[in-house]
Amino acid sequence: MVSQISMWKIQILINLLLLVTISSAKASPLTYYQNIAPIFEKRCISCHHDGGGAPISFTTYESVKRRAKQIVIVTKSRFMPPWKPDPSCGVLADSRRLSNEELAAISSWAATGANSGNANAFSGLKQRAPVSEWSNGRPDVILQAKNAFQIPAEGPDSYASFLLADIPNFSEEQIDRIWKNGIRGVEFKFGNSSFIRYAMLFVDTTRVTRQLMLEYRDKGFFPRSGPSLVSIGAFFEWTPGSHAQMLPKNTSMPVRQGGDLVLLVRFHPTGKREAVTPRVGVYLNKHPSPHSQISIPMGVGMIDIPAGSSSYTASTSITFPVPVTLNGCSPHAEHVCKEINAAITFPDGEQKPLFCIKDWDADWQESYRFLNPINIPAGTKIEVTCKYDNSSANSRNPFSPPRRMMSGMHHVNQMEGLWLHIIPTNEKDIQRLTFALEEKTMNDMTSSR
Repeated sequence: MVSQISMWKIQILINLLLLVTISSAKASPLTYYQNIAPIFEKRCISCHHDGGGAPISFTTYESVKRRAKQIVIVTKSRFMPPWKPDPSCGVLADSRRLSNEELAAISSWAATGANSGNANAFSGLKQRAPVSEWSNGRPDVILQAKNAFQIPAEGPDSYASFLLADIPNFSEEQIDRIWKNGIRGVEFKFGNSSFIRYAMLFVDTTRVTRQLMLEYRDKGFFPRSGPSLVSIGAFFEWTPGSHAQMLPKNTSMPVRQGGDLVLLVRFHPTGKREAVTPRVGVYLNKHPSPHSQISIPMGVGMIDIPAGSSSYTASTSITFPVPVTLNGCSPHAEHVCKEINAAITFPDGEQKPLFCIKDWDADWQESYRFLNPINIPAGTKIEVTCKYDNSSANSRNPFSPPRRMMSGMHHVNQMEGLWLHIIPTNEKDIQRLTFALEEKTMNDMTSSR
């Protein structure tokens, strides 16, 4: 009997000790080095480092603690870090979206004193190349704009397109490698990138850029250009936080012989005049690539949105006549766009969402890569739908009172759509894809009349 009572007391003591241990663990405050620094490294530091696209660096405990309360506010509202795609529509790589657990950790850490903890608990932030250096090694070719672009201190965002043709020390051998082997990757350099909203390097096979440049020969750039929305293209993009971009192994961006490399940059005034001479480092394949990544433009056709309309919708679709691999997508739209949705229908009738942004913000346009490339069998249909609010209730509407909005290249006009970045299973199928795109374009023009 005594033995049983003793065992009973021992068990009670063990249970009490467990409760104390659990309560103590729950009460232990989170620390910066153990709990918060890894979140910032994963989600924030790509922009918030010295020379990055954000005005504030968050690479030290002191810099994060100093703004802990503000960080809680902007993260809870999901204003920061910026990540517009809805997680219910497709799984994307390199997501900056904070999980609910990460949001709770940041909030709890700030509320319990924003303690530093043991610095040895975190292995440290990744080393980043200085702004002046190339993060992926010296490029094979460095393209540089002929003249600097002068950014005004105030006013709306401005655009400049640079024809990257007159390249010092650019050998015939390098030109031949670009045409034969294509471009494997690029890295954009602007010096201080805090006043850069967006940039795109694309191939112009129409020679339109070269013709426009004649008018602006003295400046070395002209207001705005962009890849055609009615022909297959290829391009690389830059947004705040971007680094060197490399295509998958044995894959390249094709550059058709005679095509022009054009750099489009969107600048944002910061309160003082700035001058920038953009550079682009180009990495070439050493041998011809068996695969080419091309981009299919899914422009939603001619847009004509009445002033005051809050529910205008435009859509387009394409049925792939050949099998392809879908690597990613790039949405493009201006300020009265509110939603971009893409859905996929497979040949067996299966339907599922592919990509969507439910709260479009033209200031955060970027390219997205699917976590796992999607195999698209022949006969698969992809449909893109854009929704618009051209009313005064839309706080992003550039006009008050609202004006009629139509398609156009100016930043207050509409140039909506979704580029699909694909790799054809057979290189010879590019011609059939071109025919399918032409058919889509004709259907869009007919339906918009």
